[in-house]
Amino acid sequence: MPGTTTGSSTRDVQLIPYTTVDGIRTFKDSQILALYERTIRDSTVKTIFHDGSITSGDEFLNAMKHGDNLLYVVMYMSETVGILWLNRFKGPSCYAHFTAFSNIWGKDTVAIGRDSMRQILFMESRDQKHVFDLVYGLVPQRNTRAISWLEKIGMKPVGNIPLSIWDEEAGESMTGTLLYLTREELKP
Repeated sequence: MPGTTTGSSTRDVQLIPYTTVDGIRTFKDSQILALYERTIRDSTVKTIFHDGSITSGDEFLNAMKHGDNLLYVVMYMSETVGILWLNRFKGPSCYAHFTAFSNIWGKDTVAIGRDSMRQILFMESRDQKHVFDLVYGLVPQRNTRAISWLEKIGMKPVGNIPLSIWDEEAGESMTGTLLYLTREELKP
């Protein structure tokens, strides 16, 4: 898994990594559990974890603390507005997952998402090389709201892949839409 940086900010968006700094976690377990609870209160938990891989706060905490995930808490104007996590690291590419909390819905979600992705794609390692060249994601085709939002933040759809996503609640595979983002798509 690639190295992490401390929170970096452009405009009013700040990504704060859930990591260990000098032996101390940047967030308490209870704070990470509270993020999961927000997805329950916002009624987004089944949309986010449609595959059934995360079914409780403890599973979420364990996946973010010990799994192959790099979690960021998204802050906007000093308020927690969402979470972003990366996984499936392959060289300078990774999958990205993002959810905005209800306190920001209908407001600046496109700008926040775009700026969050900009920070990920322009993140540099200690040797001043970009950590990621490509961020991609696979979203259920039926989640047209998420796909539309991802396109607005600059992600480009590649196409649909039949039976590529598991839906635990329905007990069947469903079609996913593959999207990608590079630094090129983020240029003004």
